[in-house]
Amino acid sequence: MRPDGITSIGSYQTQESHTDESDYLPTWQQLAKIIGHKDFLFLADSKASTWKNRALIESEGGNYGFPLAMSQPRPQLLLNWVANAPIRREEIYLNDEEFPIGEGFEVPFSEQIITSIDKKISYQKVYKGAGRGGQNRPFRRVRQTTLILTYQRCQSQIAQQQMIAGWRLYVTNAQPENLTLEQAVLSYREQWQLERGFHRFKRGHLPALPIYFQDEERVRGLMFLLTIALSVFTLMEFVVRRQLTRLKQSISGLYAGVQ
Repeated sequence: MRPDGITSIGSYQTQESHTDESDYLPTWQQLAKIIGHKDFLFLADSKASTWKNRALIESEGGNYGFPLAMSQPRPQLLLNWVANAPIRREEIYLNDEEFPIGEGFEVPFSEQIITSIDKKISYQKVYKGAGRGGQNRPFRRVRQTTLILTYQRCQSQIAQQQMIAGWRLYVTNAQPENLTLEQAVLSYREQWQLERGFHRFKRGHLPALPIYFQDEERVRGLMFLLTIALSVFTLMEFVVRRQLTRLKQSISGLYAGVQ
């Protein structure tokens, strides 16, 4: 990632029928083609961390760094590791900060509420037409279903979740001598710069939607122009931030209610 925050060096257009999980491998392959080598760390969110994606990137000689989704049995696994860390924990510092932002450790590679639902079914007599019902009036039966939900908090499970609150599982195939724990965490922390740029396409100052074009080439052309505008926008922001940092100044009035 370049320091000016300009991160878009390519694009990958997906079909509507694709799932997010299937988009990450083509994106990585395109990045490797554009960069000209595979010696870079591919960062993405937890949807990229499927066994298939990781195996294919590994088989093609790439390096990845993904957080793992907290699906079973990972919460229990993380709980066991936090309670009994297999190796010594190390503090993680952000650049030249005096105090650590967290701690972690490297290792080779439940429900909080009990619920029950009771169902009650009854049949109500509904007479045809207006007026009060009578013995000889035609009627029909309407089925009514009532669901009663009861729950009980599992204090032991809640206590376990509180113990691992703030911890996150990351997975990477990079060797420790090439990517330390601190470097892995800090690299992923910088991903917000990528997301911030794409957020401008969604609800920011460079909205890409709605798109009324039907021709695919026109859609590509529009996104290409918006990407150029985003590059200029982020470069201007980087230069201004760098200069303000040097002068130890700030700009007021950028956000409502903030002086």
